[in-house]
Amino acid sequence: LQHGADVNAESGRALSCAAQQGHEAVVSLLLQHGAQPHVGAALGEAARGGHQALVSLLLQQCAQPDVNKALVAAALSGHTVVVSMLLQHGAAHHSAVSLAARRDHVEVVSLLLQHRPMHREDRDRLLRRLEADGDHDEVCRLLAQHDPLPRHELHPCMQWISSLGTTRTHAITIGSCGWLAIVRSGYNAVLLLLLLLLLWGTPCYLANEDT
Repeated sequence: LQHGADVNAESGRALSCAAQQGHEAVVSLLLQHGAQPHVGAALGEAARGGHQALVSLLLQQCAQPDVNKALVAAALSGHTVVVSMLLQHGAAHHSAVSLAARRDHVEVVSLLLQHRPMHREDRDRLLRRLEADGDHDEVCRLLAQHDPLPRHELHPCMQWISSLGTTRTHAITIGSCGWLAIVRSGYNAVLLLLLLLLLWGTPCYLANEDT
């Protein structure tokens, strides 16, 4: 740094690596020398490692932290406290419960369900997948006892799109509220739906059986 090293070189790799290893002093030093916490994956790496102090520091330093990706990383690794911190900062991601459940992180699954209940069909789909995998008894009991939200009511536009093909199931997260729609349709038809939603000014994200 004294010789003019660029702290944000290689998409903020230095900050991300320090965060990944939990080196709080190094992260603080890099931030003091102009490291941009929104560049790279520093928050996600800190969350993945369960480094609570670093997660708190990066959340304070970054104006627009990517809390959703960090939530997925923390849920996948089973760091309950970090998950709670990110939820308090507005994090939400439809795959977090599924990822935590498949790793048998029961406390994380319980916390996520308390924060945002699942819809009945999503809960039942996840239960079937876990039961097919086997060896998920505790998390399956938790999901079975969970009081789910009522079944999704598809918008007429989605009903029309879903009638255009039957190739695979697509999950579309619509809007900032994280509302999840399941559409079994041809890929081109789903892309058309996404285009209509985006033109309507609604943020949405797509995942399918391959992702």
